[in-house]
Amino acid sequence: MLTAKQMCSPPDCFKNIPIPDAQGRRHRLPVVLAIAAGAILCGMRGYSAIAQWANALGPKARARFGCRRVKGVYRVPSTFVIRDCLVRIEAGALDRALAAWNQTWGGTDQGISIDGKTMKNAIDEDGNQTHILSAIGHETATCFAQKVDSLPIVGSDEVKRTNEIGMAIPLLANCALAGKDDTADAPLTQRSIATDIVEQKGHYHFTVKGNQPTLEEDIALIFAQRGAADFVEITPPDHGRIRLGASGALRRSMTTSIFLTGPSLYDRA
Repeated sequence: MLTAKQMCSPPDCFKNIPIPDAQGRRHRLPVVLAIAAGAILCGMRGYSAIAQWANALGPKARARFGCRRVKGVYRVPSTFVIRDCLVRIEAGALDRALAAWNQTWGGTDQGISIDGKTMKNAIDEDGNQTHILSAIGHETATCFAQKVDSLPIVGSDEVKRTNEIGMAIPLLANCALAGKDDTADAPLTQRSIATDIVEQKGHYHFTVKGNQPTLEEDIALIFAQRGAADFVEITPPDHGRIRLGASGALRRSMTTSIFLTGPSLYDRA
């Protein structure tokens, strides 16, 4: 259920989105997008469901969304108008507007996980699979940003790693990283990505595996003479990961930071 303040706020977040060429005059674009966002937040899926949700809004709710008033009645956009707006607007601008609204009204996260998935059955007309790289909040499971690319089915593993590296920095540009702990798997353990996170005043915890043997050997050399961890916590067997205490995980994280972004992050940790 959306509160009155939440209903009033989306049009302000969407007001800077460029208006498509075919956008009509009857319904302002921020109002259409606000109604669509509100409907989806309330569980609606599909253009018809969004329009039905809008038609069920009472006069006060329609006024809060900024619907136009004709002869004393607040009008809501039709299914056609909603679909026409959503398929024409620039996806990146909508993504940034939604992220701004979520930062104001959504839950707070201490960390963000960056991960990519290939959609096995989503194949385009050229025979490529859809690959999505997402930034997900650790605590709220909110998707802060997504980037979509296409990969060839044959030999896509290497292409996936290369594409994810190029997609990561534009993805993080849509996230508020300051003060957050950002995690990623081994393919994204890259100096450029780590530097971008630090420049946004965030912190990173990256995985180092055999795909970067020199870095792995350098870290192993530093930890060859380390003492025992303060504690060891084994997570459920689905991933089989071992979490080390302060003398393990924290020092390992700080050591990785030295190799990726220099001693400045080590000093801050």
